[in-house]
Amino acid sequence: QIFEIYQAIPNASLEKMNDLIRKAVNICTGVYIFVGGFGYIAFCRETFTGNILMSFPSSLMSEVIKIGFVLSVAFSFPLIIFPCRASLYSLLYKRLQTYALHEGATDKYIPEGRFKSLTFLIVFVSLVTGVMIPNIELVLGLVGSTIGIMICVVFPAMCFICVSTKNTNERILAQLMLFVGVIVMVLGTYANLYAMEEISVKSVVTEKIIIKEPEILKIVQEDPALKMIDIPKTSNKLL
Repeated sequence: QIFEIYQAIPNASLEKMNDLIRKAVNICTGVYIFVGGFGYIAFCRETFTGNILMSFPSSLMSEVIKIGFVLSVAFSFPLIIFPCRASLYSLLYKRLQTYALHEGATDKYIPEGRFKSLTFLIVFVSLVTGVMIPNIELVLGLVGSTIGIMICVVFPAMCFICVSTKNTNERILAQLMLFVGVIVMVLGTYANLYAMEEISVKSVVTEKIIIKEPEILKIVQEDPALKMIDIPKTSNKLL
């Protein structure tokens, strides 16, 4: 979107563009700090999962927030599909696109049949993935630890290393960023998968305790010596 913004600036120049980007980054940084700080103050003493919406009590406002989240996903999904479909078409039909460019074609027209098939494929894979993955926090964690690190750290560093030929301080710094980015990506992915495994183990243990609780109550009722034990409280402690 940088090029569109650059074209919309009257009397555009590099200084104006840098100033605009600097202000945008500062605004985003301030908003993130504001939301993160007050979110920590609000939930510092509470245990919550990656889906913060589940921590809010059931009320009209929480339902409105959930509906707004659903609408934002519904309206942003077609915008996300657009570059994905174009990239898949360029990848799968590279020869046809190269031939069209040699013939003098400048537009990136996708035939209707391939357009519909690629759209159906993207929507179907997204739907199956969303149904199979148990919670949204795993998706956000994996996306942040892999794609986020690659786009923000790994790819820019690799591009700079490939473009620069001299062994300057900037190139050394880019190599260091690339190394740190790969390490953070691996550790972040491992941490997300490990946390997900712990959650699944806890849920299995909880289900086993809940299933065996009626059997424990039956044994206690049959044995007079065990009637003094408060089974519900004991099971709650185990949970």
